[in-house]
Amino acid sequence: MAKDKWINKKKVKFEKSDILYAENELIKGLFCIKTGQVALMKRDMMNSDRIIGIIRPGEIPGAASLLRPAQRYTTSAQAIQTVEACFIRKTDMLLLINYNPKIAINFLKMLAEKLSDQEPYLRQSILSH
Repeated sequence: MAKDKWINKKKVKFEKSDILYAENELIKGLFCIKTGQVALMKRDMMNSDRIIGIIRPGEIPGAASLLRPAQRYTTSAQAIQTVEACFIRKTDMLLLINYNPKIAINFLKMLAEKLSDQEPYLRQSILSH
């Protein structure tokens, strides 16, 4: 069976400054960015949002949160340009990861790459306090 037959995905559009999801919000699914850019933010000890990364087309903000036991986003995501994305429900994404080893490996590679991309932002945030 083709994956498009059983995965419920929905096209969504966000304008500049729109919030895709907020830190600590329950995860309902993931956004795969098709066009535009998204700022990935983390709340600091002063209760200010700090940019820890920029999400570009082909990337999935909040992907690491999907695998956490708390099932809440650990970051916020805000459109910094008009964004077109595909939304995939959490249950469908977990099915894909559980039943398709190639997708699971690619998902882990993407997470590792994004983590290393965020290192400079995190280091700058630590040094600024």
